[in-house]
Amino acid sequence: MFRAAAFAAPRRGSGFPTEGAVDARRLNLAANAMRSLLTFVMRGRVHVITACAVCSVLSLVLFPFNYLSGALLGLATLRHGAVEGVWVLLGSTVLGGAFTFAAIQSYFPALLLALMSWVPVWVLAIVLRQSRSQGTALAAGALILAIAVVVVRIVLGDPAAWWTGVLEDFFSWFPISADWSLFIDRIAPIMTGIVAAGALLGLAVTLLLARWWHAVLDRPGGFGEEFRALRMPRNSGYAALVLTALAWVADGWVSHLALEWLMILMVIFGLQGISLVHYVVKRRNASVAWLAGLYVALAFVPQPASEVVLGLALVGLTDTWIDYRNRFGVRGNPPAGE
Repeated sequence: MFRAAAFAAPRRGSGFPTEGAVDARRLNLAANAMRSLLTFVMRGRVHVITACAVCSVLSLVLFPFNYLSGALLGLATLRHGAVEGVWVLLGSTVLGGAFTFAAIQSYFPALLLALMSWVPVWVLAIVLRQSRSQGTALAAGALILAIAVVVVRIVLGDPAAWWTGVLEDFFSWFPISADWSLFIDRIAPIMTGIVAAGALLGLAVTLLLARWWHAVLDRPGGFGEEFRALRMPRNSGYAALVLTALAWVADGWVSHLALEWLMILMVIFGLQGISLVHYVVKRRNASVAWLAGLYVALAFVPQPASEVVLGLALVGLTDTWIDYRNRFGVRGNPPAGE
């Protein structure tokens, strides 16, 4: 007959690691591996340039490598400053161009990546390095994309007509016979804003990844603290209210432009809403399943995703004035400029 003690849970110090200890050990191993890899890449300028160029070529096959290449440039800028970032940007463009020319006999993909992705990431990394505020850096990204929307409207003259042609050609490839004309007529006037919002989201992901890597190397755990305290400048909240009123009462291109700028602001306020969710989960020691469910809903469930995004953006917008972190007991970082 077995004694009950044989089935007792191992006591502390008995030599048998608990499940939590095993999980913590695995996390430490993963963090150490990440730190070792980043340390190797950041050993010198040539290492960073080579890694950026390789990722830029791989992005032609798997687009997420675009974020990795931009994050490496952002990491170099955050750690060593704007001048070093310029050298990495130029070197990566030249080397990436050589790689793409060898592969597809064209420098254009490398030049396009540098202009559309690396230069904005470099600018935002400088803003983040100087301001030490993720909110300020993301607001700067929103301003860049808002200016880009205006430039596109000036260059194209009638962006709705241009997008109508592009969308008609795109949907003509669909094997399903359907009348897309009503959908195209509705979305074409604001399509520039939709693309700009997507571009800002990509820039935000790249910048935050660079800041996370920066923290892994120089201040482990610092990124989580900063992200959970993320707040946008208060002026961006007032801008959202003005744009909402314009989109509601104005007509024609003024209403369309206001809607496009609102889409851009929705991205940064949505990120602020996500940071609040992270804060509440951390503050209340809740299960990470809440965060997993949120990201699964955003990424893989189209139907409620728009409602979730709108809800997160509204929460982030109202947090600009209410400061929900203070209401939960611990005040977060004040908005930039206060």
